[in-house]
Amino acid sequence: SDVCSSDLLDISNTITHQPWLHACPNASWKGITITQNTDYLNISGNSITDRVKIEDAVKGVDATGQCSGGLTCKWVNFDRNLTGIRIDGFVSLPYTATIEGCNFGCSSNLNSAFSPSVRGENGINVMGLADGTTTEGLTIGNGNLVDNLDLTNTFSNLDLGIRNISSNLTLFNNKFENITSTRSEEHTSELQSPYVI
Repeated sequence: SDVCSSDLLDISNTITHQPWLHACPNASWKGITITQNTDYLNISGNSITDRVKIEDAVKGVDATGQCSGGLTCKWVNFDRNLTGIRIDGFVSLPYTATIEGCNFGCSSNLNSAFSPSVRGENGINVMGLADGTTTEGLTIGNGNLVDNLDLTNTFSNLDLGIRNISSNLTLFNNKFENITSTRSEEHTSELQSPYVI
């Protein structure tokens, strides 16, 4: 099943609780879906070593519909998901999102629920996030890193790190390792290894 938010969904580490959202062995779950116009999702760990974990999802986070509330993902480990974060073109612009200090990857093969896929398809999938009249879009990463590499996003062992279809993106401090896509899609910019942006 999926988790649907209502106004604010806050998934954060506490002193006694480290959130770990995952499926049962050899199963998958839909992920967290943001569907309401004013919904805001906050997923935050305490530090680079004390992360929230989201695993085994079809889409770890899915911002769809007429969303305008926004999204914060800070110090989140997206592991063995088909897609870590998906933001589609129906969100309202400008869309407020903070994505920093996150890991997107596959530490091992996807579980058998995703067969025949063995590795994640996309760390972040952004589609149609441009209105044609402005340059507003989405910023991925933190452009103000002063001796703080803890906020660098890492994309590893995926088909695509960031998949962008007809969207305005600004990228800061993102690291790409072992990205091995063989796809070729028209009107798609695909970031491949080895890059640090």
